Amino acid sequence: MHHRSNLVIGALMGVAAWAAGSTAANASAYSDAVLADHPVYYYDFNDGTSGLLNQGSAGAGAANVNNLKEHTSGTTYITSATTAGGASLGNAADINAIPGARLDSIGNLTGGAMSAYVVEFWLNADDVTASQYVFINGVNTPGGILGYIDGRVELYTSTGRTGSNSPLITAGTWNHIVIGVGSDGSGIAYLNGSQVAITPSGPLHAWDAGKQLVVGGSTADPDILRGAIDEFAVYNVGSDDLATFTAKIADHYNVPVPEPGSMALVGLGGMLVAARRRR
Repeated sequence: MHHRSNLVIGALMGVAAWAAGSTAANASAYSDAVLADHPVYYYDFNDGTSGLLNQGSAGAGAANVNNLKEHTSGTTYITSATTAGGASLGNAADINAIPGARLDSIGNLTGGAMSAYVVEFWLNADDVTASQYVFINGVNTPGGILGYIDGRVELYTSTGRTGSNSPLITAGTWNHIVIGVGSDGSGIAYLNGSQVAITPSGPLHAWDAGKQLVVGGSTADPDILRGAIDEFAVYNVGSDDLATFTAKIADHYNVPVPEPGSMALVGLGGMLVAARRRR
């Protein structure tokens, strides 16, 4: 009896330890998938000090050397523990329409111009009807907007926008958004791993070089995001096929993660069987 109870206690402790580490492991698995596709810019919002939100590691050859900083100086960075699409992604930037909470790159970004690129992020909006910016590079070269047409997440540029067929989201849910732009100004969009047919109003603008990036708003506080954003990444498509490249990035939505419930049950069940046999 003594041996069995000790084994059960040990099993429970092992399950608890596994559960405590599963969030970090899942977040790492997702980041590994992103980094394998060599983003030019990548902000995972998992670490930071003194008002800084770290970018996370950059892909091979990436030009990004900038962190993001709260527009209004503060002593703490804005984070919120979140889980999206079944994968624990660690912390997120919880902007929540707080004046000054938008996140500015420290100086202009150092990456070069991209005629073909893909933008990827997770978004959880508290309000999908109010007009707001998700991000902006320079002066809409490009920008991501929400609420200007229903609850649609659009890519808005100085030469065209993705328009009324853009991904449609609902408030209070995490959504994985991927939008690709071709060198001819064409666009491809995905919502939660599924392609969304979009019809841009005009050629979408290339990604301008040497501009300031703002995540969670634009350069004006009234446009600030009403919600949280996570895992913001930008990729250079280069000479690759846009459709193939965008589909590969959209597949990050399906990054496999451990199943906490089933693993816990198997672990505990296995230990109980061992205890029974040792009586």
